[in-house]
Amino acid sequence: MLNKFFENNFSDKEIHRKDWSIIYSPEFEKYRDKYKDIISTIQKVLRGEKVEGISLEYFSQTSNNKNYFIIDIEGEKFFIKRIPEEHKQGGVNEFKAASEAKKRLEDSGIQKVSVVDYIFGYSGNGARYVVSSYDPRVTKTLASYMDKCWEEKRYEEFHALDHRFADLDKIFKDYYDFKVENMGYDEENDEIILFDLNSGENMLIESSDDEL
Repeated sequence: MLNKFFENNFSDKEIHRKDWSIIYSPEFEKYRDKYKDIISTIQKVLRGEKVEGISLEYFSQTSNNKNYFIIDIEGEKFFIKRIPEEHKQGGVNEFKAASEAKKRLEDSGIQKVSVVDYIFGYSGNGARYVVSSYDPRVTKTLASYMDKCWEEKRYEEFHALDHRFADLDKIFKDYYDFKVENMGYDEENDEIILFDLNSGENMLIESSDDEL
């Protein structure tokens, strides 16, 4: 079981084995204690196995086979992004890119922008995926909200958001696929939530399980 490798830590913990690699946040400890073998259980559910007390909701799929799911474990929801392992993004790389994004935002001083909090990222056994607590704000993208502003002729608000995106784009110009479609927008609090963050450098890395 993967859980036997985990130990308490107050910073992100990264583990590499021949066939898989995982990175997880300190928050993961509470889930490990609450849900026995949570990683192995999630893997079973994603493979289509039925597990008592757990339900899986298919959320969406992109043209390049990225799959998004909402999983409910005993009443608590998590958001999962799963992609084929041959992709260089996702999994451990995406978890690290998100952690780096948080540091850049802190250094920039930009307000009302946050990064989705991943609990863990996993790469191996044919797939890469990241898991976070479910945040419904990421299901309403900045792109869709800006489209709404334009359609309703709220041009000043549209251009203000476009300007905010341009400021962010300068900070993350080396990130792959950094766009308004990959950002949630909390209209009530005027907050942008970044997700699907991947370093452009990782897209160039050729790796395999044997190299882990």
